[in-house]
Amino acid sequence: MSMKRRFELYYRFINGLISSPAGKETKVLRDNPHLLDLGLLVAIEQMADYLDGNNNREMGRWLRSLPPLLVEKVGLNPIDETSEDYLQKVYPYEWAIANCNIALACQNHGGEKNLKRAIEYYDRALLNLDRESHSFPWATAHNNLGNVYKSLGGKENLNRAIDCYRKALEGWKREIHPSSWAMVQYNLGNTYQILDGPDNLKWAINYYHGALLVWQPENFPYQWASTQHNLGKAYQGKGHHDWAINCYQRALSQWTGETYPYDWAMALNNLGNAYVALGGKENLAVAVDCYQQALGVRRKETYAQEWEATQSNLNQAHSKRSTKF
Repeated sequence: MSMKRRFELYYRFINGLISSPAGKETKVLRDNPHLLDLGLLVAIEQMADYLDGNNNREMGRWLRSLPPLLVEKVGLNPIDETSEDYLQKVYPYEWAIANCNIALACQNHGGEKNLKRAIEYYDRALLNLDRESHSFPWATAHNNLGNVYKSLGGKENLNRAIDCYRKALEGWKREIHPSSWAMVQYNLGNTYQILDGPDNLKWAINYYHGALLVWQPENFPYQWASTQHNLGKAYQGKGHHDWAINCYQRALSQWTGETYPYDWAMALNNLGNAYVALGGKENLAVAVDCYQQALGVRRKETYAQEWEATQSNLNQAHSKRSTKF
């Protein structure tokens, strides 16, 4: 079958997806296994671009949400090398986006094998994306690639993640894409904090402050709280316990036991650690209270590892109070 004829089938199939009842997309995909390949992803991106250009961006966004579902829930058929070359040469941009979608699906699956596959697909995509012509998808691919390297862990991969994030910042400028720019600043802060060490923590603090230039509690309450919390951890690592306490308290102004119980308990546990580090009778009493509140969420039967950590912290705080005072 010629590629021209195959694309006619792709477009007919996509129109069938658009007209299918909500929630039935997976069934439609499974009923047409012969069309589920990289070429279909290319055609989906083409159709989404067409819809965008005809004032139907909502449907375009919906179409673009399908490729990860297709890859994760159904799977793709391999295509021959000749068809692959055709897609890359005739539809270079759409081919790149299709590879990004496959990479994202692999990334979402997790596990070392899938993460390494994701790297391969992002690298393929970046062959046909450049910063000047495709700044947003180019930056997105680099940011996602950085996330993959960070997930793999290890010093070498973390340094690769940093390189990817810095490239993403070349495509996502604060003036044009402020939220995306802040996200990369946050990712860089987290990566430097994992690397640890005084110099790396200094970089982490700088990047967290960068994210906070955009993420404000009025517009991005959860992201602002997350950044404040991680900034507190970085300050604590540097020995600035008073500053860490201020950051944790700011995070707790947005994270409550009702809205974000897991995050609330995490921040309380770390706040307790900061008060213990300060020392003194009153600070240890506050630390005990923080740990006890955190244990209201971190129960042994639901969060065994977190419960064990906080319970250990509480026991140590009690021990220091009885020993010193």
